[in-house]
Amino acid sequence: MAEASEPVFKFSAISFGLGICVAIDVSTLTTAVTLYRRAGRSIYYVLLGIIAVAHILDLAIGFAGDAHTKDSALLQALALLFAWVGGCGFVGLNMARFHSVGMIQMPTLTKALLALTGISMLLCTANNAMFAYTFIAHGANGEQQLPLVDVLFSAWSVYDSLVNLGISLGFIAVLRSIGGKSGHELRKNFHELLGSVRWVLGLECALVIAANAIVQAADFDPQWISVYIAESVRLRFFCYFLLTLSRMLKKKVKASYAAPIASHVHAGGGPSHLHDVPLSVIHIHGGAGEKQQPSGLRGTTAVAATGTTNLSSMGELHTSSDHVGVF
Repeated sequence: MAEASEPVFKFSAISFGLGICVAIDVSTLTTAVTLYRRAGRSIYYVLLGIIAVAHILDLAIGFAGDAHTKDSALLQALALLFAWVGGCGFVGLNMARFHSVGMIQMPTLTKALLALTGISMLLCTANNAMFAYTFIAHGANGEQQLPLVDVLFSAWSVYDSLVNLGISLGFIAVLRSIGGKSGHELRKNFHELLGSVRWVLGLECALVIAANAIVQAADFDPQWISVYIAESVRLRFFCYFLLTLSRMLKKKVKASYAAPIASHVHAGGGPSHLHDVPLSVIHIHGGAGEKQQPSGLRGTTAVAATGTTNLSSMGELHTSSDHVGVF
């Protein structure tokens, strides 16, 4: 029987932290796959899954070598490539989600956030390029040769978290506007969901800032595990925000289409009047959509039967009886 690597148990903070990161990232990946299968097979969820996988690979490859050999240094550079995919991909995906609705509702704010997003992606690219240079040129002592790189990374990470917070707050402002124009019951539901989102956004931003403050004390967290954990938690919170957003828009869509139908019914309008209801129905089968313009009672029946609608003013929004996809 093979002997254990250690005769007694020894706690490893690095292994413990990496285990937490991988568990959270796998949870995020599972959520992305589930949303992809149930919410219209959107490329949005594919990209979310890719970002989660990139973070896992960054962890796995980055800690596989110590950069003392040329091959290990190349592994570190490869890990930085996945780190770049995760860093630029996250803020880019967040901005892409907001852009379609933001350009309609808040064009000036959207353009400003788009510029800030571009700056964040450029800074991320520059930081990872400098890290790659230090590992390839100086090996294990690369970061000691250019200590400013760590400081610049933390500065970018905090800036990036604030940009993502701004994008999410912009989306909340749009949702508040939508909720304010709805009925009393819908406003109540919106406020409850918005309340749950606010504390998540605040905690997400605070975690990233705290983690980057902690790693400035090299002796306390020399491997930057706290930053990796904060990034994993941030990505998982992003999924929570997405799911909450889906529920909010689902409620809005149901209320929006129930109101005009109800008004015609209470007004005594029969089938000859129902063709005036401004509906656009999309039947989705395996991801392929066939758009139909309803007319008369037949169009209204289609809505009741399928529960599937499309609102072009909110980007691509598909709703069904049990899920909503925003992408």
